[in-house]
Amino acid sequence: MADQRSFKNVSPAVWERIKEVGRKAYGTRFDPPDGDRGTARTMTPVGLLELDFALDRETCSITYTVRRKPAFLLTQPLWRGLEDTINSCRREVENV
Repeated sequence: MADQRSFKNVSPAVWERIKEVGRKAYGTRFDPPDGDRGTARTMTPVGLLELDFALDRETCSITYTVRRKPAFLLTQPLWRGLEDTINSCRREVENV
């Protein structure tokens, strides 16, 4: 079974902010760049991380599935980091 997590309260505006932060802060490449479904690729210090993503605009939720990750990259810190980024982006969008 694939390792995946879903996060709630991710509006399209929050999703756009998440992608912006991912690109600028982590060098993440989203394929397709403007899609609600696709793959995000980030080069970490220990190797390439690939996550499939699927934004559900009706439920305002996003699901990430680990496609490929370095052996030394633990998934729990990965999910906590994603959750922190989502929460931060949500606060930024709501305060605009």
